[in-house]
Amino acid sequence: MKKKYQKYFIATMAATVAASGVATLAPSTTSANTSFSDVPTNYNFYKEVTNLAERGIIKGFEDGTFRPGDYVTRGQAAKIIAGALDLDTKNVKNPGFKDIPTSHQYYGAIAALANAGIISGYEDNTYRPGEPVQRNHMAKILAGAFELKPSTNSLPFTDVRSDYKNYISALYENGVTTGKTATTFDGSSNVTRGQLAAFVIRAEKIKPSDQPEQQDQQLTLTIESVSNNTIQTSEGELKVASSLTSIFHSKNAAALKGAKVTAVVSNGVVTEVSSLTFNASGAKGKAIVFDGSNTTIQGAVTVNADFVALNNMTVTGNVTLTDKAVTNFSAEGLTANGELIIEEGAADQVASINGFVAAETTKGPKIDLKKSKFKSVHAKRNNVSLSSDTKFSEVRVSAKASTLEINADAEKITINTTVNLGSIIFVGV
Repeated sequence: MKKKYQKYFIATMAATVAASGVATLAPSTTSANTSFSDVPTNYNFYKEVTNLAERGIIKGFEDGTFRPGDYVTRGQAAKIIAGALDLDTKNVKNPGFKDIPTSHQYYGAIAALANAGIISGYEDNTYRPGEPVQRNHMAKILAGAFELKPSTNSLPFTDVRSDYKNYISALYENGVTTGKTATTFDGSSNVTRGQLAAFVIRAEKIKPSDQPEQQDQQLTLTIESVSNNTIQTSEGELKVASSLTSIFHSKNAAALKGAKVTAVVSNGVVTEVSSLTFNASGAKGKAIVFDGSNTTIQGAVTVNADFVALNNMTVTGNVTLTDKAVTNFSAEGLTANGELIIEEGAADQVASINGFVAAETTKGPKIDLKKSKFKSVHAKRNNVSLSSDTKFSEVRVSAKASTLEINADAEKITINTTVNLGSIIFVGV
């Protein structure tokens, strides 16, 4: 095998354009032509097509043509890329695609690429070898197959989907492909047979020494979706280190949608999280639940939403409830080395500016804690109802929290001297 493969490059060639009108005649398996009647010497990709033909990677049709303008199918692309990588297509493990029997003409190539982690099928466990490959999918496949990486992740294109940004950047910066225009990549258009030949030859020429030495980056990302330990973010698709897979998995997808994360990213993999802000709200009787599976987050956590539950996790910093946590917050098995901070509500903030006492309409939230520990609890908001089955080391009360209900044991209560003591209710302290 010519290349070392990194398993986190899983290229799903998910074509969304129907294959109607695409030539289905398979290239001849017996033709040894290295020149084709429809690939003249002045054809843009003549050298690339000839190169692959001379190496036996591509073959023409029985009528002596190559049909470079036809869309390349998923099956054909698999054969070309597996051949360029010199993969063993005989001794392969069956990837189990329902529409790729072992007798299929492209079985060996498809299985070899799937075994190497370069391609994968659809959710219904099909591969759909006759469908065309789009430019977006081509970028993802080639970046994974030839281990191409971006250095700046900067593109001139305005139409790039975030989940393909890293792959397109890798190809663009390495000169493998360009856009359809100066400002568009046109990722949904299909790739022709001639174009794929050119892309493969260009990608082959990129030496490992030409690849950027990637340093760890600290990025602030917005999560768009989570699936199979992969997150789609505002900075493109990223894989997740094994130490964080218990956090970034499909069961937490709803809670993580729209979340803001400050993370360390190395070679397209999230290796560390230093802050996490939840922005997705649940509803009465149906909280948004985030289960940390007893994982530690190295940093702070902010809940910027209502009806959120944080379970089974340790946070090395503070846990902060913003003014968006209006009605309800709960936690079970949540441990923080820092404080649980209940920030001022909107009415409290307005009152503090005008110099008046916060309005009684500033509600909650009702906070229900089970088996959860904090260095201390700092209540800055009025009308908070706080209950816990675990004793607090300290509860601190700010000046704005003139009405507060605490249904828990506490070793220490610290109250700002400007607080009206008569209006604070301690239940069970």
